[in-house]
Amino acid sequence: MSSRPVGVTVVSALTLMSALALFYGQMVLIALMSVGGPPPSGTSYSLPWYYFFPLFLAAWALLVTIGQRLGAKWAWYASMVFWIVLLLIFGWVAYMVDFASGIIWLDEWGYLVGYGFVEFLLTLIPLVYGIGCISYFLSRKPREYFRFLASADQA
Repeated sequence: MSSRPVGVTVVSALTLMSALALFYGQMVLIALMSVGGPPPSGTSYSLPWYYFFPLFLAAWALLVTIGQRLGAKWAWYASMVFWIVLLLIFGWVAYMVDFASGIIWLDEWGYLVGYGFVEFLLTLIPLVYGIGCISYFLSRKPREYFRFLASADQA
């Protein structure tokens, strides 16, 4: 195995930070769900599975980080899947933002107060991160590190 490129180390650290951010987001979501007390009688206490999607993504990102540090070939594929899912989710969020009045097309939830340009920029950060990581992992050095190409010193 060749030595780990600096870019892979940076991407690994960024993926770990995104795992921590997703875990924090899941904890905030759980805290917000507890506001208002228990549900009314006759309703279910269970939550839909998609409420725990940020936790699943956080665990996925943590496993990807470990695989990237080890240089495992499966980590390259898992990283690509993680970033594509991140692009789909945050691309949808960025598409739903309206600069003037907040989120649009979510009538049953209403408008989120204070959701404007700064929050739109915050939704762009994962998009830039995902696009940057995908384009870097498709370059030569990371593919050599993850054993997709024969390295130049072996030729």
